[in-house]
Amino acid sequence: MKKKFKLTKETITMNGRILHRIMATTDIIIQNVKRKELGGFVESIDNLSDDAWVAHDAMVFGEARVYGQAMVSNNARVYGKAMVYDNAKVFGEARVYDYAKVHDYATVFGDAHVYDNSRVFSFAKVFDKSKVAGSASVSMSCLICGKFESDDSEITNQLVLCGANLHATTNGDIIGYKRVWSTDNPDVFESCYDRNFKYKRGEYAEAADAVVDRNVSCGKGLHVSHPSYWDDGDATIMVSFRLEDVLTVYEGKVRVKRLKVL
Repeated sequence: MKKKFKLTKETITMNGRILHRIMATTDIIIQNVKRKELGGFVESIDNLSDDAWVAHDAMVFGEARVYGQAMVSNNARVYGKAMVYDNAKVFGEARVYDYAKVHDYATVFGDAHVYDNSRVFSFAKVFDKSKVAGSASVSMSCLICGKFESDDSEITNQLVLCGANLHATTNGDIIGYKRVWSTDNPDVFESCYDRNFKYKRGEYAEAADAVVDRNVSCGKGLHVSHPSYWDDGDATIMVSFRLEDVLTVYEGKVRVKRLKVL
């Protein structure tokens, strides 16, 4: 198959290898890349194929391959004999190397490392300073974050964050807990931080002014964790949220923009 990029004369050296910045030779619609748009760096034309793309200052080198409709961007690096393919995304300062594979709709970002013979796939997300190594397999609706480290284990359909172990349901909802203030109505609760903000059983609550910046741990948003995390309020409620609603994870709690009270 004809390549959709070419190597430019702009080079950098990484681990003794010469990498070239790439330029698109045609529009890559699925990636919103225009012809003649500059991308990141690869060592060889064999590192990248199909409708995949390497953007910004990301690097792919060694015998690593990025293909399908995958995207490697920001300052991420994929190297060794690693593979990133299908609709997977690797970005931020993430590293995927050795014989690791990231595929399907999985995402690896932040300062996460995926290496050895590990796999991250399905709709899994691995980020922050997490490390997935050995023969570990991370799949389904997993969210692996904080300083989690996995080695030679299979992690399926659960959320692990900074010592909290929150489980996901079969439809991808993640179950967590909040401390709140009770009211005269057993199905209505008040926020510990704003008594005017109500949580109603069976209904969604949304932080309209949530801080989206992932570097802000305790910004505006709805904070969720395991039952023993909280020490304020007078009641604990069970809630659910989706991976796409996660804003940040920090020291055992997750901040989301939207949740449902169960």
